[in-house]
Amino acid sequence: MRSIQIVLRIVVGVAIFAGERTSSAQSLSEGLLVHWKFDGDYLDSSGLGHNLIAQTDMGADPGFAAGLPGIPNSQAVDFDNPQGLPHNGWLTRPVDDVDLNIGTNDWTLQAWINLDTVQNEQVPIEKLTGVGGEGWGLSLFLNGNAHFPNPGINPPSSLYTPVSGGLNSGEWHQFVVVRRDDEFCLITDGGSAGDGSVECRTGMSGVNIPSSPNAVILGRRNAGDGRGFGTDGKMDEVAIWGRGLSDLEIETLYNHGQGLSIDEKIKPIAEVSWRNDESGDWNSAGNWTPAKIPNKQEDGSGVTAIFGDAVTQNQTVFTDADVTIRAVQFVNSNRYVIAGGGSVSFESDTSAPNARIDVLIGNHEFQAPVILESDTDATLAGGTSLTLNNALDLQGHTLTSAGSGTLNINNNLITGGGTVVVNGGVIAGNGTVSGDLRNEGGIISPGNSDGIVGGDISVPEPSTFVLCGLCLVGLLARALRKRNK
Repeated sequence: MRSIQIVLRIVVGVAIFAGERTSSAQSLSEGLLVHWKFDGDYLDSSGLGHNLIAQTDMGADPGFAAGLPGIPNSQAVDFDNPQGLPHNGWLTRPVDDVDLNIGTNDWTLQAWINLDTVQNEQVPIEKLTGVGGEGWGLSLFLNGNAHFPNPGINPPSSLYTPVSGGLNSGEWHQFVVVRRDDEFCLITDGGSAGDGSVECRTGMSGVNIPSSPNAVILGRRNAGDGRGFGTDGKMDEVAIWGRGLSDLEIETLYNHGQGLSIDEKIKPIAEVSWRNDESGDWNSAGNWTPAKIPNKQEDGSGVTAIFGDAVTQNQTVFTDADVTIRAVQFVNSNRYVIAGGGSVSFESDTSAPNARIDVLIGNHEFQAPVILESDTDATLAGGTSLTLNNALDLQGHTLTSAGSGTLNINNNLITGGGTVVVNGGVIAGNGTVSGDLRNEGGIISPGNSDGIVGGDISVPEPSTFVLCGLCLVGLLARALRKRNK
C-alpha cells in the first residue's frame, strides 16, 4: 500500500525575477579596412584613409541621391551610365592598396546597390586585372544573377547566386562576399536567413586569391578589359573587412532590407518575435523579427521567443532541430502549437537565475518535447493554459508554476530528481508523473481525487505528492469513503 505525504504550507508570496541581459555589444568596426558611406563625399570613414577620387570620360562626376531607408539622412553615390558605358563618371582609388587584396586571409565585402536601369552586365566594384584576371570583383547580370570571379580555386570557378525576385530598377539589394576559414560565399539580401540566397565554395583553407596590381574601382570595369560595363544606379554602405563576418552580422546589416549603419554595434539579441500570420519553421530567421533564430547564442547568452499578435488564426511553428532558449512568451488568443522532431530546451543565462515560460493570453501547446537545462519559472495568467503533449524532462531541475492558469501534462513527466512546485493555478492532464509534485498554493489533479480539480494524472510508485492544506479536506473525505466501503 502506497502512502501519500501531506504537508501543510502557507505561502506568503512569490518573487519573480526578470532582468535585462548584460552581455557586451560586438562592434561591426572590428577588422574594418574600408567604409564608404557616400554621405555627400567620397571619403573613407574607417580611419585608414582609403578615400576615393572621381574620374570621367565626359560629363559630370558621380552625384548623390537618397541612401538606405534604414539609416537616417543617408545618402548614396549615384552613377549615371544608362547605356552601360562609363561616360558619366566612376570612382577609384589613386593607388594600389595591398591591404585590400584577399590573399589567403579571411575577408568580407559588402555593397548595397539600387539600379536605375537593368541592362547588360554592370560592374559596381572590383580590384581586378583585365578580363577576369588576378584579383576580385562583383558583377550584376541582366538575368538577376550576382557574379564574383574567383580565380583562386583550381580550376577557376566563379560564384553565381540569384537575387530573389530578380534585379528590378528602384530596389535596394545587399551583396556580400565573405571568406571564412574553409569557405568562400556570395550572399544576397541577408542570405537564406533573410530574403536572399547563398552560393559557397568549400576547400578554401590556405588557398591564395592572386592579387591584382590595379586600384579598387567603383562604377565600371577596369580599363584593361575595354568593355566598360558601367553601373547605372546608386551604391551605399560599401565596406571591406579583413575578417569573415558572421551570419548574424550579415543578417543584422541587412535589417529586413532597410540596411544598417556599420557604425552601429551588434548587441546580443535578447528577444525575437514570430512575424508571420502563417505556420512555419522555427529555424528560419526570416520568420522572426529581428531576423534571428531563437537559439542559444555563441557568447552563451539566451534568447526569448515571443509568440505575439502576428497570427490571426491558430498556427503551428515546427522545429526539426533541437533548440535552446532562455524564455518563451505567448501573447495571443489564437493558439500557437510548437511541434516537430526537435526538442525545446529552457536554460537561464546571466540575465536571470531561472529560465521562464509565460502565458499571458490564450491557450497554447507544445507537441515537441520540453527539456529543462536549468530551474524554470512558469507563469500562466487567469483563463490561459499551456498543454504539454510530449515528454517534459526536468533533468533534476525545478519547474515552478505560478499564476491562476492551467498547465496540462498529457505525457511523461520525467523529473530525474527534480520537482514540480505549484505556487498557483492548476496542474492537470492525463500524463504520467515519475517524480515529485509539491503544492504550495495551487491545485494538483492526481487521478481525479476528491476536492482536487479535474484531470487524470497517474502517479506510479515511488513518487510523492506534497499537497496543500486546502486540498486536505478532499483527500481525507476520499480516504474515509474508502474506509467505510
